[in-house]
Amino acid sequence: MAVLKFDELHRLSKQIYEETEDLPKEEKKKKAYDEILELLIMAYVFGWDRVDPTEDAHTDSMYEAIFYLIDGKTFEDRIYEHIENGDWKEEVAQRLIETEYHRVEETGAFDSAKNYERKTGKTAYKKWVTMQDERVRDTHFYLEGTEVLLTGRFYTFDGDSAGFPGGFEKPENNVNCRCKLAYLFR
Repeated sequence: MAVLKFDELHRLSKQIYEETEDLPKEEKKKKAYDEILELLIMAYVFGWDRVDPTEDAHTDSMYEAIFYLIDGKTFEDRIYEHIENGDWKEEVAQRLIETEYHRVEETGAFDSAKNYERKTGKTAYKKWVTMQDERVRDTHFYLEGTEVLLTGRFYTFDGDSAGFPGGFEKPENNVNCRCKLAYLFR
């Protein structure tokens, strides 16, 4: 299974929006939810396989990652809220889909690393990797190359922290993030 590149994900999120754009509210909610859920399942598996493709992703962990509460809401809640409020616009849909995909993929990789560490007895480390371009936000550029134990957190200069990209406490450090972690086992 090949990992989606950012431009492919952008195209898929645009397609999901276009497929739901003209539907009545309830159909739009169901269609958007179904399509995005399928994409998030794929994201988790991609992330898991990035670290340990020798074992299948754990479905309980996948479910927890996909339906993780951020500010008391799941991705489903945010979709429904945008549709109900009438602000389910292309850029809103794409930002939500791409941000959630990234968060779930990185959670899958992290869960796989935890599983691999437990399975092999090797100590796992994680290293922050940015895209190293002009779009990298300062708080993430600050983390470039930082290496911590698997259970460690990455701390930004603005007081935020995360175990992996997409897992920050402040939404503004998660939205449109393209960072990844490299996992090292010693």
